[in-house]
Amino acid sequence: GIDLERKVKIEVEITIKGSDIMMDFTGSDPQVKGPLNCVESSTLAAVYYSVRALAGPNVPNNSGCYRPIKYFLPQGSIVNCKFPASVAARAITVTRILDTIFGALSQAIPDKIPACSCCLQGNVLFGGIDPLSGERFINCELATGGMGARSTKDGLEAIKTDLTNTMNVPVEAFEMSTLFRVLRYNLRNDSGGAGEYRGGLGFEKVFELLRGEVTVTNRGERNYTKSWGVYGGLPGKECRAEIIRSDGRVEVIPSKGVFNLKEGDKFFVYTGGGGGYGNPLRRKKESVLMDVVNKKVSVESAKKEYGC
Repeated sequence: GIDLERKVKIEVEITIKGSDIMMDFTGSDPQVKGPLNCVESSTLAAVYYSVRALAGPNVPNNSGCYRPIKYFLPQGSIVNCKFPASVAARAITVTRILDTIFGALSQAIPDKIPACSCCLQGNVLFGGIDPLSGERFINCELATGGMGARSTKDGLEAIKTDLTNTMNVPVEAFEMSTLFRVLRYNLRNDSGGAGEYRGGLGFEKVFELLRGEVTVTNRGERNYTKSWGVYGGLPGKECRAEIIRSDGRVEVIPSKGVFNLKEGDKFFVYTGGGGGYGNPLRRKKESVLMDVVNKKVSVESAKKEYGC
């Protein structure tokens, strides 16, 4: 959110010895200027969740389950920052930490780890004053993405996964509490990674400001990296956002930042898809046909990626 062109590295080495599992985050980048830094407890939420997810629902949730889990989090890093680091948007980083852990584990047990989900864990905040009533308002858009495909099923469309539990903001509720009209809200064609099992799709949403001026805080993610596939599955599409000003000018919006909208401006949000699982050429032709009929996959992608 500060050094906009910079990518931040999260690295983990996982060693399993007997009943113990060690997660070493040496190699992760130093803490950053923006509010994406994690405190130790936030990183451990991802560490513990990943092991709990693999262990299944029958293991009792007590301190005994966490005893075999060891970890090393370098001080002053993105995964274990030092005061006075900014941490308000760390949920984005927690989600990427979990992707990194699952990415490492998928090399050992790919049949038990789904392809990477485009779980953004970000949102878009809108705030301003209605020029007609003089009242202040604030609302947000929850950015959901495609779930990664699994070893026997496609990924789910436009959903939060893993560490999150929110879905979407209904158009009617959003329009009643803001100065916007939502012009379009649909699944994003071709955003899911191709595979024997297809990654879930992200969405497209278009907001038009009807009057006044609004400040927008964009907390996006996955604009510069893709959700990876496994066993030959392809990655999902990245996210992106842009503004078409009332005079026709187009502005591409970075994944994180603050900007203003004025009457007549349109704000476009395109969220990414999940990765695919398995060789796309092994996907059942009937499934590809249904994807094309349902506008989840284009005819061009059916030919190019699925050989149909």
